[in-house]
Amino acid sequence: MNITPCAGHQVGVRITGLDTRTGGDMHAVIAQLHRHKLVILKDQQLNEQQFCDLSRALGDPVPYLQQNYHHPDHPLIFVSSNIKKDGRSMGVARTGGYWHSDTSFLASPVPLTLLYPQVIPTQSRRTTLFIDMERVYGAMPVSMRTRLDSARFIHSGKWKYKVRKEDVGLDLSEILALIHQVQPPVLHPAVITHPATGARMLYGSRGFTVGIEGWSSDEAEAFLDEVFTFAERPEFIEEFQWELGDIILWDNRCFAHKAGRLAHANDPVKGDIQTEEETLVYRIILNDRLPLSASGPAS
Repeated sequence: MNITPCAGHQVGVRITGLDTRTGGDMHAVIAQLHRHKLVILKDQQLNEQQFCDLSRALGDPVPYLQQNYHHPDHPLIFVSSNIKKDGRSMGVARTGGYWHSDTSFLASPVPLTLLYPQVIPTQSRRTTLFIDMERVYGAMPVSMRTRLDSARFIHSGKWKYKVRKEDVGLDLSEILALIHQVQPPVLHPAVITHPATGARMLYGSRGFTVGIEGWSSDEAEAFLDEVFTFAERPEFIEEFQWELGDIILWDNRCFAHKAGRLAHANDPVKGDIQTEEETLVYRIILNDRLPLSASGPAS
């Protein structure tokens, strides 16, 4: 197993020479994850069952709460795809195009994400953007940090819910009520302490953070916009471009992330409607048997 830093990035390592089909030292992979926040396993050739097996070797995988995202034969696998098979869609298209931390809207967020691109566009790049929330917190003005240290953010996936066929005929209030019935808003500390490294980091995102406990909606909206505008400054953003054979593992405690925009897909900025290139990505979320924060999850 050979480990090298990701060139041009302040986070992440590449691991080569590891055949995950035959096992390998997964404890060493997790140790590299804790140290570098993101790990890319290069040159992997796994089928769906082997991908699920790898997730079990790294932690405790959890199916995503909405079944319409599931692979039809392997429900552990979340499918992001615009490809149709036999005239039917598999998974959901255009997922994650906004800043978020996977599953932060759960009472017990699932901290690790394992990503495995299957079909990558040839005319436009497949990338993921990451914000290093430890660096963000360390660079904040003291006044902002002080206000955050005692705050608890309200997280909800309500504004990023993708309407399904069975939702047709419902009004917005009914859809929101159903979302809250399945997954009501939850509270998490605005700043968490990584349970393995002791690092302090912001834990929130524009996608899933919808308020602040005890604050009026107007006050919370204004302050969250200030915080996330600071966090989304270019110096904190890392963009990774994926290749076929990459399996990417990252710690959601450490990052907000979003899918990179496909330059030649439907582009509302340019108003250039073209045929979107095919893309297919598998994802599994998994627990690492550690709490969200060293102080324990919010109650």
